Amino acid sequence: MAKATTTAKDLAEHSYTQENSLLTAHYACSMKEKRLLQIGMSKLNPTESYLTLDKDAPPTITVTVDDWVKAFGGVVKANAYRDLTRAADMLYERSVHLHPKDGKEKFRWFERSRFDAPRGVVDLTFTYSAARRLVGMENNFTSTDLLSVEGLKRLSSIRLYELAKSIIDVSKSRKKLTGHQTMSVDDFRYMTDCVEKYPRFPELKRCVIDPAMREVSLKTDLTITAKYEKAMRNVVRIQWTVKDNDQPDMLSGVE
Repeated sequence: MAKATTTAKDLAEHSYTQENSLLTAHYACSMKEKRLLQIGMSKLNPTESYLTLDKDAPPTITVTVDDWVKAFGGVVKANAYRDLTRAADMLYERSVHLHPKDGKEKFRWFERSRFDAPRGVVDLTFTYSAARRLVGMENNFTSTDLLSVEGLKRLSSIRLYELAKSIIDVSKSRKKLTGHQTMSVDDFRYMTDCVEKYPRFPELKRCVIDPAMREVSLKTDLTITAKYEKAMRNVVRIQWTVKDNDQPDMLSGVE
């Protein structure tokens, strides 16, 4: 596949697309690494046939300092290349673990990184396993506008928004304005890297679920609420309800 040479555009013109198996996959990363992933995904053409992917030469994308500054409003440009390269170094070492229901598979996001300090750019080559879940999907995929998640400050909020976007997209395809989906607490822990964190559900709810729902509902175009199912006095499942949010508060200082 040819190198992606998309020039920097306004965030409102950018979106990133991923197979739904990545929405519930387990992977650890920082906020800056996640932003780099979003930028990288947005530079691929999701409508290009997966048949064009070359296992020996998967797609390479170029991320510039300008791309990075646009993704992080208010970032000092003098520090942007340093932060970009650090995020690329860390993300290079990260692995993705698909949920067992999607096939027990583990792979890295990138197989190669190249840094060009004089030009202020980083070239990143996706692994074939990652790339085939980012282009050429005919169904079971979700596209997210970068602008929609630009104001989110929590990694868990971004992961929850991506899941919520898939829920509302399915609902709208069925001519319904409200989306519903139920997932186990264990699956939520898996996708948010909380398998061993916050062992008691009240802690998980207070530290992860509630802040993420609140931030998404205040700062994005979606509103999320949840109900909880118990078994033997323990919360075991989460019932998500997703609706369009006509008046998101993009300037809210939610932490």
